[in-house]
Amino acid sequence: MVCHKPISVTACASDNGSFRMRLTNSEMSVGLGTCLFLLAFWTFIPALNNGFINYDDPAYVTANLHVRSGVTWEGFKWSFLPNMESANWHPLTWFSHMLDCQLFDLAPAGHHLTSILLHAANTVVLFLALKLMTNAIWRSFFVAALFAVHPLHVESVVWIAERKDVLSTLFELLTLCAYIKFVKASQLKTGSPKLCYGLALFLFSMGLMSKPMVVTLPFVLLLLDYWPLARFKQKNFSGLVIEKTPFILLAAAAGAVTFFTQKNAGAIISMAPLPLTARFENTLVSYFEYLVKTFWPNRLAVFYPYPYPVFWRWTMVAPSAAVLAALTLFAYRVRTTRPYFIVGWFLFLGTLVPVIGIIQVGAQAMADRYSYLPLTGIFVSLVWLIHDLLRSDNRRKFYLPLAAFACVFLCVRATRAQVAYWENSGTLFRHAIDVTKNNYMAYSQLGSFLAAHDSPWQAVAAYRQAIAIYPNDVKANLKLGLLLADNDNLDEAVKFLNKVINLEPKNLEAQQNLGLIYLKKGSSDEAVRQFVICLKLDPSNACLHNNLAVALENEGKLSDAVDECKEAIRLKPDYPLAYFNLKKAIKALGEVSGAAKPGEIKSEYNQSKH
Repeated sequence: MVCHKPISVTACASDNGSFRMRLTNSEMSVGLGTCLFLLAFWTFIPALNNGFINYDDPAYVTANLHVRSGVTWEGFKWSFLPNMESANWHPLTWFSHMLDCQLFDLAPAGHHLTSILLHAANTVVLFLALKLMTNAIWRSFFVAALFAVHPLHVESVVWIAERKDVLSTLFELLTLCAYIKFVKASQLKTGSPKLCYGLALFLFSMGLMSKPMVVTLPFVLLLLDYWPLARFKQKNFSGLVIEKTPFILLAAAAGAVTFFTQKNAGAIISMAPLPLTARFENTLVSYFEYLVKTFWPNRLAVFYPYPYPVFWRWTMVAPSAAVLAALTLFAYRVRTTRPYFIVGWFLFLGTLVPVIGIIQVGAQAMADRYSYLPLTGIFVSLVWLIHDLLRSDNRRKFYLPLAAFACVFLCVRATRAQVAYWENSGTLFRHAIDVTKNNYMAYSQLGSFLAAHDSPWQAVAAYRQAIAIYPNDVKANLKLGLLLADNDNLDEAVKFLNKVINLEPKNLEAQQNLGLIYLKKGSSDEAVRQFVICLKLDPSNACLHNNLAVALENEGKLSDAVDECKEAIRLKPDYPLAYFNLKKAIKALGEVSGAAKPGEIKSEYNQSKH
């Protein structure tokens, strides 16, 4: 007797007597998931031609020695410490960058490839999570397709420094899948609900170690309990909240570490330059702008500045508040008949809370990258609402797929156009200047790009424009001062560096370079005073001790110069320049008490060169 393994398709007779094959649900999911993966990958594949940019990429990758060294034990330990490089705590993100450097070194295409693959994986997992919750395969597919190709997602995917967006979202979506499995196992009394719950907690912790923005996940789980899991009918609200307690505790711990790190790094802006009223106004306007850019993704920029010097006008704030209030009221009114709308709407509002600007981190008014996952709430509300409104229309099976295809096609075109702007720092920040007003950050970053590409006077013009817009831009003033000094415009360089020091008295780079300019001008007494100030900020800096020694020698204080050279050598034994200056100072001074003999200096100097 032959035993045939059941095949996974069924044969169905059609009206004309022929046969057609019907795919099972799982096979259709695999097929559609594959299509979504390829769609996301193909849409963003032009990014492989892009390079690193000079905005955050150096801190995260190109100038970060821990990351550039690849996967090392020292780097692994460092990644778990709160650090100042990014003003964030995200060890898994650091590890992903280290792994990229291990595999691809500093070839940007490899780093872009990883981010694109993560985005494609997010698209598939989003589709599977929605389908698992709702059993609405085509609506889930269309929401995931919009997620795959929407232009607002370009920043998260093609900006290498924003690896944390795509990585944390992957873990958050996987957490949702594990949570859904937990709920279904609990309801059906089958499987291992405790194992699924534990897996969800583990994946959530991985998400928190990728980017702290996922702290809103307990809130998201409660929304999903309302719809589509319909758990509010089975358990009371307090019971559902208690169930989320481990998630809430993990989120609180990650939030505390992140706040501590950002505060120590100076990333959190005080209330003085941005009063609370301005922050609330910006919150309303930003929510509205995210909505507008969802439906009309035009004039996208890497940096959106606060309006300066006047904050948002009431003609912008009032309409924004009215639209948000109207949509919130509508969501509440239809909560029983169309619960998906209130869930999608509050998913959008709630997941943006950590980055909406009440606690202001950074100088941006808003950012495209912040909408990476929150936008899904708008997609869900819109797709399910359209499906309900057209449920009785017999023609929907014809024109809805056409409309969906047209929407995805237009998004792909817009996304690819936006990806092209990220080719390099020059194209990116010139575009930002074109599509925004008074973008001092874009001018400053463009200045850095021009300075690095042998266009110093164009860079000077860009920095001057940044300062004209925002006079207190520390970075622009510092870079302009250094650039002017390099081109022998020393007096004006001093003016800008002094301005930086007035804004940031502990800015060591400005203090040190000001001392070097005084040396270059022959003002040795001013140079000595400046290097003494620097050493109060960083007493173990061998370079500063050596510079002070040079200034003291120029002043004729040879004994003090010898002492400073010896201190520099003590701090950094393999420092040939300090040995050279020590030998020079002793030669000028002659034999002095406590100083090393010239023969010993020569021996140590020769040894240091080896």
